[in-house]
Amino acid sequence: MADILRQLSHGGPYDSMTDVAVIETGRLNGMIAIEQLFTTSPDTPASVIMNHNPPVIGPGADQESAAAKATSHEESCLGVVDINGTFLGLIPPNRILGVLPEERREDMAV
Repeated sequence: MADILRQLSHGGPYDSMTDVAVIETGRLNGMIAIEQLFTTSPDTPASVIMNHNPPVIGPGADQESAAAKATSHEESCLGVVDINGTFLGLIPPNRILGVLPEERREDMAV
């Protein structure tokens, strides 16, 4: 945890700071909610508090599917991985939430 905190303090700027992706050899191993990160002892291994099975989508997923996946898993963000499992990034909560009104308008227009 101390390594993660050190990296965060030297990085940035950040678009969002809700979850930290735990990456190993280019793959998403898990995610840690920022609340857990800052309330856990720096001596605690990341593997103890991370979500080992975070929700992920592929880069070609439509936005409605992404929003549905995030809400059904009760996660604030989604990991994006390619077909080989390589980590590409995170979709932050503001992007996920922004999709919901747009999709509702589309559904109501039908």
